Parts: sequence; C-alpha cells; structure tokens
Amino acid sequence: MTTTTAPRRPRVAARPAPQRQLGAALPRPQSRRRGDPEQPLDPPLLQTCIAKGDVFGKDQPLILVLLDITPMMTVLEGVVMELQDCALPLLREVIPTDKEEVAFKDLDIAILVGSMPRREGMERKDLLKANVKIFKSQGAALDKYAKKTVKVVVVGNPANTNCLIASKSAPSIPKENFSCLTRLDHNRAKSQIALKLGVTANDVKNVIIWGNHSSTQYPDVNHAKVNVKGKEVGVYEAIKDDSWLKGDFILTVQQRGAAVIKARKLSSAMSAAKAICDHVRDIWFGTPAGEFVSMGVISDGNSYGVPEDLLYSFPVVIKDKTWKFVEGLPINDFSREKMDLTAKELAEEKETAVEFLSRGFEKQKFFDQKRKATAEYRKNNIWGTGRPTPQEPRWRWKGQDSWCDRDGVPVFTSLSTSHSTRVEIHQVRPGFVQDHGSPQGIVAPGVQWVIGLAGSSSWLMHGEVAWEK
Repeated sequence: MTTTTAPRRPRVAARPAPQRQLGAALPRPQSRRRGDPEQPLDPPLLQTCIAKGDVFGKDQPLILVLLDITPMMTVLEGVVMELQDCALPLLREVIPTDKEEVAFKDLDIAILVGSMPRREGMERKDLLKANVKIFKSQGAALDKYAKKTVKVVVVGNPANTNCLIASKSAPSIPKENFSCLTRLDHNRAKSQIALKLGVTANDVKNVIIWGNHSSTQYPDVNHAKVNVKGKEVGVYEAIKDDSWLKGDFILTVQQRGAAVIKARKLSSAMSAAKAICDHVRDIWFGTPAGEFVSMGVISDGNSYGVPEDLLYSFPVVIKDKTWKFVEGLPINDFSREKMDLTAKELAEEKETAVEFLSRGFEKQKFFDQKRKATAEYRKNNIWGTGRPTPQEPRWRWKGQDSWCDRDGVPVFTSLSTSHSTRVEIHQVRPGFVQDHGSPQGIVAPGVQWVIGLAGSSSWLMHGEVAWEK
C-alpha cells in the first residue's frame, strides 16, 4: 500500500500539509487464492483505518489508490463501492488499478501488503524465490515512478527479506527509507505484559523486538517500563517471574500468529491493520518523548553487533520522518544468544534471496543481449539457409562440433552436445545449449553471441569460435 500528499491530486503521493489531499495505494498479493489463511490481513480494514484519519490525522483529505492483480479487479471494484458507501468525510477519491506505473507514481509512502503465502509442502527457498520476483518488480517500480524521498513499509512475509529485496531493486532510493513491520510483534509483547500485570497496554512502553519477523524473533523486556499504580518500574521488577519472562512470554509472542491461524483458520486481520497504522503514524508524526518502538530497518551502522546489510528489527526513535537506532542499551548473555540466532536466520534468508535476485538480473541482461543480437542479424539479413557437410572446414565451439563455410560465412549448423550440458532456456548459462534435441544456429569466427532457432523456441550461447585444423 502507498500513501502521499501533494498540491495537486496525486495518485499515490502525499505530503504532510493539512488540507492537501493524500493518496494511498495498497498492493495486494501477487499470487493467491481467495480465503487463503496465510494472507496477512483483510485490506479493507486497513483502508478504512487510513481513510478515517487514524494514520495521517483527522484534517488530512485522502485519495486511496488500490493496486491488485488483474484477475481481482472485479473484486477490487466491489471494495471501491464499499469505501464509497462508508461516506467517510476525508476520502475524496478511490482509484483501483492493476498497473504499478499508475499506483506508484510520485509516491511518498508505500505500504506493500501483498506477497506469496507459503503453501503446504513448499520449501522455504521456493517461498523466497517466489517473493523475490514480486518485490524485485515492486522495488523497480518504486525506483522508476516514486519520489526519491518515498518511505516504504513492507508487510508481506517473509517481511524482512522481502523488504531487503525491494530496497536492493530500488538503488536510487536511500536504504534507510525502507522498513518492515515488526510492530505487530511489538504490540503483542506489550499486550502480554499488560495482561500479566492487570494494566492497560498504554501503561507498558519500550519493549523491543529484535531480528526477524519469524519464530526466531526475540521479544526483549529488559529495558521495558510499566506504570503500576502511578509508579513507573521495570517489567522484570514488576512481574518478579524471570522464568516466565524468559520462557512462556517469549514463546507466546513468537508463536502468536500461528495460534491465531489455528483458532480462527485465518491469519491476523484487525491486529495487523492496527500495527500497520501504528507503524506508519509513527513515521509520519514521530515517536513520543521517552519512548521507542520496534521496526525492521537496515542494520548498517548499528552498535549491537548485528551484521550489516540485513533488514533487522531494532528499537528506534523517529523524528522528522527519520529513524535512529536507540543506542547504549546493555545486552546480557541471554539476549546476545537470542539476537545472534535470529540474525543467523536472516543472513541465510538473504543469501538465498540475493542469489535468486542475481539470477534474475543475469537473466534479464542475457535476454536483452539476445534481443539486440537477433535484431542485428536480421537487419543484416545473414541468416543461413542450409547445413554444411562434414567434409567442409570445421570450427570448434567450446569443445562441441559446429561448422562454417571456408570464408566463415554464418550458416545453420547442428551442435552436438551431451545431455548433461543441456539446460532449459530459463537456466541458460554461457556456453550451454537449450535442451531441444539438436538446435539450429548461426556461428562465425570471433562471434561472441550465437543466436539460433529450434522449433518454436529460440536459444543463445556465448563463447568464442576458433579454427580447428
């Protein structure tokens, strides 16, 4: 989802000026089934909270821009009708779209809710691969269409790594502008402490969620305070039950999402929408004096021993829409072990995701070069029309047999190669051949890129052609 304000009627951008119209766009899951229990929330709940003024204030007019996949556009029209029927005074317009260039145009705040949910039997690497594709696309769209000051909040899981991929796909936008949602875990931790002590959640402050939004996250209350009968004391002092705080409390927060799904057969909806609103409101207006909140941010420059270039949840304070690490908090051995464990998981996720991301960039470069080379060959009209006989001079291609005529004029040729070196087109690497029997192609001395046709499919190899005497 995205939000913005501007003097004119922006589609997805908003500046914090009262009485200027603010727009919000909500990217939905890129691949999903209706009623999937792992979807992070019911977006209309979030849209309604924003449109009511719960995030940007009661005097900020709004434009909502809602982004969804093409097959869901009819459903999205129904959401638009419902929002209109709410007769919300701040809501000036609702724009549904399935085009990223429309949704992300001149963006100030983006809330990316949609992601590929984990299916039964799906390996974690498969989940990461699917989401790399989604967040690479949305990151690139932000890079191309949004303002360079855009603030991006990633909600779709795995949120930390999805956020990192979006950031890496938007190199012109500062990394510090990207954050992921761990406020839901933060709120859950506050609620558990409040329930234990019989106070309200507002009486609890400065809990911390360290690390990943997963079951390895570390809910830390060593620095938390609670107001008990008008007196502010440390949570450990107030509860006086270290075993609960280091055991059941942590497990309850870590596994709360799974418990909600087990109970209601759907994932968190109201609490997730509320947490997103809390997260974005704090970005917009800042954190209260003397309080800090949890937010997944880039780890560069932290003082807590967390490796750099991870999207890791830290305690932060926010002022003028800029977050800063809370510095100087002592870390005991128990906390150190928990923090390192979740950092290790994030590093592993990052390694897998960045590998998929790099493959995507390689593949895009590969096909760009292929299109350029194909166009050049067709322009010069040098496609061959026949196959030479084995008696003609032979050229050796990366150890495989191929032929040209005596003058090196490109001709169609049969490339013989063992099956073990053949891969499908989406896995093509330099020097490999597509697995379509004996592809027909064009070769010539010194040619770097070889283009060919095999049935209805095209292929391309990279290498040097050398004379074999």
